[in-house]
Amino acid sequence: MRDINRIDSLLAKLGEAWKKTPDQRFGQFLYNFLMAYGKDPFYAEDDEWMAGIQAYIDGRDIAQAMEEYRKTKTDHFTFNLDEIMDAVRKTLQESAEKYEKTSENTEE
Repeated sequence: MRDINRIDSLLAKLGEAWKKTPDQRFGQFLYNFLMAYGKDPFYAEDDEWMAGIQAYIDGRDIAQAMEEYRKTKTDHFTFNLDEIMDAVRKTLQESAEKYEKTSENTEE
C-alpha cells in the first residue's frame, strides 16, 4: 500500500504551484499544467509529479524535469542491479568451483 502521507505533501506543492496563477480556476490550472507536461499523466509516479510541480514553480520545463528525475531513479536501479548481478555471478562461480572439488574428491 502506498504511503497515505504523500497526499498532503503533493497537494501542498500543487497549491503552491496554483498560487503562481491565482486568477485561474482549478480546472484551468490543472488543464494548463497537464498540457505543459504534454504526455499521458496516467503512469507518472507521485514523486515524479513532485519534481514536475517544483519545475513548474521554478519556471522550468515540467516534462524535462520529470524525465530527469525518472532517469536518476532508473540509473540508481541499474547500478544496484549491476551489483546484484555481480554478486550472483560470484556466488555461481564459487558454487561451481566447490562442486568441482567435491566431484574430484568423490571420484578418488
